[in-house]
Amino acid sequence: MKSDHSSVRNLNSQINFDNKLALLFLISLFAFIVIKNAWVGDDAFITVRTIENFLSGYGITHNVAERAQTFTHPLWMFLQAGVYFLVNRVFGVYFWAEFYYLNVLISVIISSVTIYLFIFRNSASFKSSLLGISILVLSKAFVDYSTSGLENPLSHLLLVIFFLIFIDGDRDKPRRIFLLSLVTALGGLNRIDTLLLYLPALGYAFWFTADKKKAIYHIVLGFLPLIIWELFSLFYYGFLFPNTAYSKLNTGIPSGRLARQGIYYFLNSLSLDPVTLLTIVFSFVLLAAKNIKRHVPVLTGVLLYLLYIVKIGGDFMSGRFFAAPLLITVILLTRYKFADLKVYLAVLAVVLIVGLTSPRPPIMVSAHPIEMFEGKPKIDEKGVSDERLFYFNTTGLLADNRSKVFPGSKYAGRQWISINETPTVEIAGALGDHGYVTGPDVHVIDLFALADPLMSRLPTLDLEVWRIGHFRRDIPEGYLETLETGENQIENPNLAQYYDKLSLVIRGELFNWDRLVEIWNLNTGKYDYLLDAYIAERGTVQY
Repeated sequence: MKSDHSSVRNLNSQINFDNKLALLFLISLFAFIVIKNAWVGDDAFITVRTIENFLSGYGITHNVAERAQTFTHPLWMFLQAGVYFLVNRVFGVYFWAEFYYLNVLISVIISSVTIYLFIFRNSASFKSSLLGISILVLSKAFVDYSTSGLENPLSHLLLVIFFLIFIDGDRDKPRRIFLLSLVTALGGLNRIDTLLLYLPALGYAFWFTADKKKAIYHIVLGFLPLIIWELFSLFYYGFLFPNTAYSKLNTGIPSGRLARQGIYYFLNSLSLDPVTLLTIVFSFVLLAAKNIKRHVPVLTGVLLYLLYIVKIGGDFMSGRFFAAPLLITVILLTRYKFADLKVYLAVLAVVLIVGLTSPRPPIMVSAHPIEMFEGKPKIDEKGVSDERLFYFNTTGLLADNRSKVFPGSKYAGRQWISINETPTVEIAGALGDHGYVTGPDVHVIDLFALADPLMSRLPTLDLEVWRIGHFRRDIPEGYLETLETGENQIENPNLAQYYDKLSLVIRGELFNWDRLVEIWNLNTGKYDYLLDAYIAERGTVQY
């Protein structure tokens, strides 16, 4: 294998016209496979409800009555909101499942653009492009989360742009460090934990910048979108991080148990989608052997992200967190020419065999996936779910029976109007679709506290029996009555006092000076003793 570190222009010149036509066919094939697998999961509709509230003038929040950030992807949310505003409000297009189709369309377009840039601006040769496309279309993680309604497609596009600038950009151009910082900030704005994938490479670029003072200025300038959002989040919501971060990270579960669950998350992916993790491992071995300095910070970011996955216990969505690391390693892998045709064919053959013989290859999708994989569990014994298989029959783009349970709301668009001062309070199992269907007059909470600022600050109800990403909380006595009436009726005096402080932040007038003081107090832990006292009195309930 021969490395190629020439500029983007030289890479492109090595692909002749016939090969370009073939590569366009491969991109079309990728888009076709993504469309056949296209689906939208329940979690996507959590964001959809927020967008409806936002465009209807109720704020960037899940429930009209209080400010809580239930989405983890501000950039993805604003992108969808902008497209929805143009189509629905400006052009007046409205139908039952409009947002569903817009979500799928945006995802497919962004994923296709990502693959186009990946091939025509990155790959060293036609052979490298063919290998890279083969890996990605056979990766269940990458294809599944090229749609799904979540932020992954936009994360993938930003990662490709970042590493094209990082690997091919001219070190001597002052704007390079600015562009790298800007894309890093947008990546963090799209999903904050993906910063781990960017920061080592950004640090490397800064280290080799001649004018450090000017570089610091460009970094700060580039990070302004993320800085502005975090300041807005602190002021508007009262906290720097999404409510979902508090509900999923503030659990009280020992770190060792979470790490074991995280390791299992790797094993689950290896069993259902072996081509993804095996490619990541192979790329690490190959690229480490080549010892190219610019690749070290890139792989460091991938390694940090993989360790982070272990630390947090992985996720309940099988493979979701591995799609971005896979894409990065494939970007590096396809920057090489394969001088030895036999070696190339052997690597390609292994990819095809492993990918096509995996349990649920995306290239073999069916309009009846439940029947195709009959007898195989959608959720395994450790709580990790094949989310696309779980939802495809009802929210898959090409599922035959999708119309029976169609994802939409009669309140959507211009009809998203709140008319009741005292909302009905409902407890939802799956928060997304339920909240979207019920409309703005229903205050929706879930037992996993994704949408509730108070419950997310309480520990997990059962430290022995839990599902990753679904940490059940107890509903305090009197809390439902509090939400229904707007008057604090929580029975425990310590928790009631804490809620008074929290309520001023999430429900009070934005520019109230006392509210600003309580934002400081809550974020510096001044009232944590009230939660500790409540927890000590209540104890951890075991079922």
